[in-house]
Amino acid sequence: MTSKVKIEIEGDYIDSFIYSGVLFLVNSDLNLKAYSWDNVFERSLEGLGLFQKVQLQNYSRGSASISDELSGTYSVSEKSLEEFELCSKNLGVWPSDINIYKNRFYVASECGVDAFDFDWGDGKVSKFTRPTRIYDEVSFKLATSSYHRLAIAAGKSGLLSVTPEQKYARREHVSQLIDVPCSDCHWHSTNLVANTVDGQFIASYRPIPKKVDFDGTDKEYWELVKVLKNTRPEIKERKEINGENIVSSWFSGKGLFSVTEDLKLYWNNTESPTEYELVETKSELSTLKYFKAQSSPFGTVMEVGDDLKIFTADGQNQVIAEEVVNWRLFPKSSYYLSHLHVIEDEALSVSLFDMPPISSKFGYSKSEASSD
Repeated sequence: MTSKVKIEIEGDYIDSFIYSGVLFLVNSDLNLKAYSWDNVFERSLEGLGLFQKVQLQNYSRGSASISDELSGTYSVSEKSLEEFELCSKNLGVWPSDINIYKNRFYVASECGVDAFDFDWGDGKVSKFTRPTRIYDEVSFKLATSSYHRLAIAAGKSGLLSVTPEQKYARREHVSQLIDVPCSDCHWHSTNLVANTVDGQFIASYRPIPKKVDFDGTDKEYWELVKVLKNTRPEIKERKEINGENIVSSWFSGKGLFSVTEDLKLYWNNTESPTEYELVETKSELSTLKYFKAQSSPFGTVMEVGDDLKIFTADGQNQVIAEEVVNWRLFPKSSYYLSHLHVIEDEALSVSLFDMPPISSKFGYSKSEASSD
């Protein structure tokens, strides 16, 4: 499956994120800048008629399909982009990962993890606040969950959990979940998976009820939330499948993918953690010790050597980019599930895909997306 629409944004970037109508870009000077995504997207469609623009805007939210006539590559120059800048700040570190939850921006780096807010004024981001250092050692990956919980893949320090009392996390809210060197982590609903040198670890948390479903007072509800947030998860370790070491794992909706050392891909339902199904990929998988993979409703994107490949429901796979600087999907966003960000030399490409009507092994339905 190729993307029907691609938006190429000119510039020298190292990371990107989209959240609540705001496009965040980190450039090679370590400047984080916020832009109005709607304005950037509309500028890329300059020259089209109003009806065509509306069709493409709905398509970008995954809420409509488009005709082949509207398929293609649209572009925004670096100079045009400047018109839509909302605010900026210098990070002062090279980010190994970035993430956002409830208007809090998290940055992982060799220096640790920093957090800061972005304020809204007149319906748009107006400024970034002063950062707070949550953790002081090398950090590779971040995963967010409900009630401002955060997981950190912290290299030799293992997998860490950050559980603030309310919104603002501090150093004292950090605790170690796993003491094995950890390079990556993913959080979906009540499950957190960690990729470590010893294989796969899954931390299962107790579910926290929604406030509308709780039969009690406000005070009783928040007391329960506090207890459940601070209840240590059940942690299970799985080193191998069929005698082969697990080297990487990630969620696909309610399913979990695992790649073993012999380059085989397995899938299991998270509710049946010991029942693994071998998945035919019709492609070699990455021989690298560390590689990135994520799933979305439209398919699974995986690094294979220097290539970025997409695997889809029809059993097909294809190279969608080469020699990529960085890339990401947005599995927790209802509006941006169909987006793939790929940073290549001198440009960010935002690819938009069709949303399949039914789920598959390589994708999942909108209802399975985690909005934690």
